[in-house]
Amino acid sequence: MSCSWLLLVWVLALVVVGEAAFHEVHVSPHGYDSNPGSAERPVQTLQHAQRLVREILRAEIKQHCMVTVLVHPGVYYLQEVLEFGPEDSQLSCPVGWTSIGDVSISGGMPVPRECWKPAGFVTSQEIGLDNSPSAPTLLKSDTSFSECEQACRQNSECTSFTFFTSAHPEVSRSTNCYSRSDGVWDPKPDIHAISGRSTRVYRCDAVDTRPAHLFINGRRQHLARFPNVDILNPLVGGRGYAAASGPLFDESPRWPGAPDPGLTYREETFTTRTWGLQDTETPLPLIHLMPWGGESWGDLVYTVTSVDALKHTIEFGQGGWQLNSYMLPRLGNSVNAKGLFYVEGVRNELDTPGEWWFDAPDGLDSHQSRRSFHSDGPDFDTLDHSHSEDFEFQNRSEFDSHQSFNKGRRGTLWHVPEHGVDLAQAASTAVVLDTLVRVDGADGLTFANFNFTHTASTVMKTYEAPSRGDWSLHRGAAFFVTNTRALTLTECIFDQTGGNAVFVSDSAENVVVTRCRFMDLGDSGVLFVGTRSKALGTALPVPRDCRVEDSLFSNIGTIGKQTAGVFISNSQRITVRRNEMRRLPRAGIVINDGLAGGHVVENNIVYNAVRETGDHGPFNSWMRERFWCSVWAHGAASAPVDHVAGDVDMDMSEPVAVRGNLFANGPESTSLYTIDLDDGSSNLIVEGNVCVGGSIKVRDGDSRTIRDNLVIGAPIEFQMFHVHNDDHFSGNLVTALPPFADKLRGAFATRAVYMASSQGNCFDGHDDDPVFVTLDNYGTSPPETSTLTLQQWRALGFDTNSIVTRHAQVDPLTLRLTPESPCALVITPVDTDHWGPATRSASELLCGDPGGATAEGGGGDGGKDGHADVEAGQGATGQGA
Repeated sequence: MSCSWLLLVWVLALVVVGEAAFHEVHVSPHGYDSNPGSAERPVQTLQHAQRLVREILRAEIKQHCMVTVLVHPGVYYLQEVLEFGPEDSQLSCPVGWTSIGDVSISGGMPVPRECWKPAGFVTSQEIGLDNSPSAPTLLKSDTSFSECEQACRQNSECTSFTFFTSAHPEVSRSTNCYSRSDGVWDPKPDIHAISGRSTRVYRCDAVDTRPAHLFINGRRQHLARFPNVDILNPLVGGRGYAAASGPLFDESPRWPGAPDPGLTYREETFTTRTWGLQDTETPLPLIHLMPWGGESWGDLVYTVTSVDALKHTIEFGQGGWQLNSYMLPRLGNSVNAKGLFYVEGVRNELDTPGEWWFDAPDGLDSHQSRRSFHSDGPDFDTLDHSHSEDFEFQNRSEFDSHQSFNKGRRGTLWHVPEHGVDLAQAASTAVVLDTLVRVDGADGLTFANFNFTHTASTVMKTYEAPSRGDWSLHRGAAFFVTNTRALTLTECIFDQTGGNAVFVSDSAENVVVTRCRFMDLGDSGVLFVGTRSKALGTALPVPRDCRVEDSLFSNIGTIGKQTAGVFISNSQRITVRRNEMRRLPRAGIVINDGLAGGHVVENNIVYNAVRETGDHGPFNSWMRERFWCSVWAHGAASAPVDHVAGDVDMDMSEPVAVRGNLFANGPESTSLYTIDLDDGSSNLIVEGNVCVGGSIKVRDGDSRTIRDNLVIGAPIEFQMFHVHNDDHFSGNLVTALPPFADKLRGAFATRAVYMASSQGNCFDGHDDDPVFVTLDNYGTSPPETSTLTLQQWRALGFDTNSIVTRHAQVDPLTLRLTPESPCALVITPVDTDHWGPATRSASELLCGDPGGATAEGGGGDGGKDGHADVEAGQGATGQGA
């Protein structure tokens, strides 16, 4: 969107409000803050442009006006959060910020190229045999692994090595150390060999602020960790995760629902290095834990306080607040034998290209204000590198040998560049801020065509459970909005944020996010979250009448796994329309509770979601409100008798519409569902959706109308029904297409005899007589079941006029019924032409993930290489007071 678009909007507004004054303020990285802000003499910083806007608003306080801030191309590195309040925009005098070229607003600071100096070599290691094609050379005989590794470091021609243990079946090679000098490293699994690669490490001295992340040429580098990132498969379950074998203790938890205090790990998957956690001047490492592996409901992050190599245990410190443990006692937070994890922030694991580490000997920590990088370190080019400098931090005394290079006792940034990267030519950015823009009470603001990028992870900041859904979250984002009306974000890019991208909190009305892109986010995309304690009064100060439209969400949840494209909690009348979401660890769209309602979810594409978690769907809702009964819903043997759902409309006062969407489980999806109406979900109209590769799941609740949907590849799951409910299932086509044909067996139902009606559907399965299963007693183990034929099902009053056929005849390319299909007698055609911000054919979605993702976060989603071009030192300016 250009400034001409804003001008058009405001000219139309002029017709309504009458005479108004127009003002422009120009900003450029090449300007000066002493300038007046004209096109010929722009100011340099966003903060100074903001001051000029405030002067204009004070002068125009008694009349209507319109102000445009035109931001010229460049990268604007923020020294502090850009704060907007009532003095920055008003409905009578709205302010629009728009770029007139490629503009990035960054929470990082550029690292000067001249700051990087070579500082020796590191060696990465992996259990396995190096299968490189070149012939190995004997480097050392009858030695240990550590001596083999050291010998490779000290040999300038050694680029990789392999150490054979005494148990190796080839006795002649036992305890021998072999090297290669061709630069190729291709280890294959072999428990009797350990292979390593020697890579140069660089350092940048005299760094004033602890970075949260490091980006090189727009690519996120990884804080030194174990296991190393699996570039080919960075998802949960790839080689970038180590395996747990169970919790730290087997006895009962410290209190009901308490998380496990640690875990036991499988020795064969764990590091052989010593971590030196006794060093009090170094921040504790963080363990990112999927307690049930790929079946987890989200991730838990803790500090690591101790590692016992003899007992194979890791003990946790602070953390574990990333899931709602009140609603998930011992379910979401207990570690089992499927648990997977990685640990980051371990300096002795700085061993592979793409990793970095920061040392702060003075206890220097990150701040929400930008300091600086200094390039006054020693000239390493004068050093003799014929024998590489040793770089393994086995203990503090060895590390102290490097402190002479650290002028002024500032911190030192260490980095092992990826292959082919020349740090003397690369753009390096160290991330400091976790918030870029905060809007509190500035009505009528518009932001158009900006790239918001490079914010810090918030995974160890304060989390809260906003309601009784499964989620816990951090109330913060790169762009944070509260107490604000009529704010618009349009044609903006949110790229490489460490936490959430946009957070609309508490009292906010008519906030619109349209035609934006959200790529490679650490946590969620757009969140609308009120505060339950504030929402219990009559005023209901929650996000309301807000929209997310025509936007693209891709590769969400690169750090946090309980994340979504759009998340709604304690809000009213939120519309999510014509968006496309793909490559998500969990759901695409989440409604976390049953407060107020009135939400509309329509014409969206959510594809290839639920890639790294379990028991969820591309769309998911919980509505555990005042009438919801946990004991009955989750089937304890002592559960009370079946009962009514209660007056659910007292909470969900306006119905929620989920209509005209395409929800498709892609090749990496683990979900059994596409629409998951979980605990207590009530007052919903689910109609005209196409669900591919997963069922519609319906648990306890009331007033659900599910009609005219096309479900391909899985039976409907009616899991729970209250007595005397108002739930209706009609006009739906449940069919099977390859490769889903073997999954369809009619319908699956629990307490289904209480469903109000199921009529006018078409079932297409393997058999002429589908199988319907009713779980009579959900609380027994195993559950007592009754298998019903179609005739028995109809005898209960269900589907008496529905069609059962082997020939539903759905076109796999268009996802429409063919004219000759017998289902056409009862099925209303589904509209398949209005999905997402740009129509994408069904065949493209079924045949592959659109956009062509790279394995390592992004690509194909925006800019020339999938990210905005943030180039340090070229057209950039530091922004701050």
